[in-house]
Amino acid sequence: MTRKKHHYVPVTYLEGFTGVDGFLWVGRKDDPENPLRMKPKETAFRNYYYSQPLPDGDYDNDQLEEFFSDAVETNWNGLRSKLINKEKLVVDEIIMLWQFIGLQRVRVPAARDMIESYLAHNAMVKFKDLEQSGQIPPPPVEIPDLIDKLTIAVDPQQSILAMADLLTGFLELASVTGLEVIHNETSVPLITSDNPVAIFDPTVNEKSLRPYVVSSPNGAIELLFPINPRALIRGSRGIFDRVAKRGIKHTSVKDEGYIRRVNRLSAKFAYELIIGCDSSQSGLLRTYASVSPVLQNAVGWVPRKINGPLIMAFGERPKKPKWG
Repeated sequence: MTRKKHHYVPVTYLEGFTGVDGFLWVGRKDDPENPLRMKPKETAFRNYYYSQPLPDGDYDNDQLEEFFSDAVETNWNGLRSKLINKEKLVVDEIIMLWQFIGLQRVRVPAARDMIESYLAHNAMVKFKDLEQSGQIPPPPVEIPDLIDKLTIAVDPQQSILAMADLLTGFLELASVTGLEVIHNETSVPLITSDNPVAIFDPTVNEKSLRPYVVSSPNGAIELLFPINPRALIRGSRGIFDRVAKRGIKHTSVKDEGYIRRVNRLSAKFAYELIIGCDSSQSGLLRTYASVSPVLQNAVGWVPRKINGPLIMAFGERPKKPKWG
């Protein structure tokens, strides 16, 4: 049976954030005044999101969706139960946990759109280089800024292919980052989003930090991944040795300020959707409606100044050109 709805955030994960009525509170950054109550199956999906072209011109709409569902997502319920109940994970389970978190970093629209923005930016740079070197005809006199008005759409298959490279880079964190579970004992529920993996440099002031940017190869790292309203996974380079010897650490937090910080960061890292068990954190939706992790160096091309690493920032999501 062909699957049309392809979830980029697993239903099994979202089920951990439902309220007592079995519904999620879903705030849309594009429409912050009208949040929705939705079932996990009804949100965080796109039609044919993982579809792959076949040699005969048709599409395989099932293979990737089934792989994520059968090989990775089925492990989450068992892992979540052990984590929230403070049970020890064996080595294979820790590997599965890193794989699950890693896929939630690379398969979401925030990651795929970043790759497509980068590829479109590079294509425009090359096109302008050709124009400046006289290798393509100049624009019509009537439209001298024609090139600046062009939009470049990128084949979504390119960002699917790039997920493997992104995942390889992410899993390198496992060799230097220890994990702990923070158990939330406050009255403030944790939220999550359609981009639930936050990675940043914790030594940078919260107002100045950049998403997924660490100051140096050996710099400080903080990773946040909410489990449910009462618990989250925190990763840190500083606890790696301790965790390697004794296993995943468990810490209880009664400080509402700490949980509110985590929620602020979750709201900033959210791409299109902020998700929770109730409306108690709706103020974050209004505050960060125009803020998402985006590729900074893909906005505003500067001639001859295009070299350097990918630089992420928090800003407004650019409108994505439609492919095909």
